[in-house]
Amino acid sequence: MELINSEIAQFETFQTDLYAQIPNLEMEILAIETGDKAKLLKRSNLSDLALYNNYLNSAYLTEKKKGNESAHNR
Repeated sequence: MELINSEIAQFETFQTDLYAQIPNLEMEILAIETGDKAKLLKRSNLSDLALYNNYLNSAYLTEKKKGNESAHNR
């Protein structure tokens, strides 16, 4: 009987620890959804041209805005 009561106490302690972790996990999930996930969703809604200009062609566009005539070499 003492062994069973001891195991019950261990499970209750474990359960309490898990319940204590729930608010932290909820905050982490919220941070992911508002941070990284939001950025990815925003990128997924961009047109192909916008993606190209933002991520692949940005060096060329930057040099072109500076007035660099050899910007096409970038």
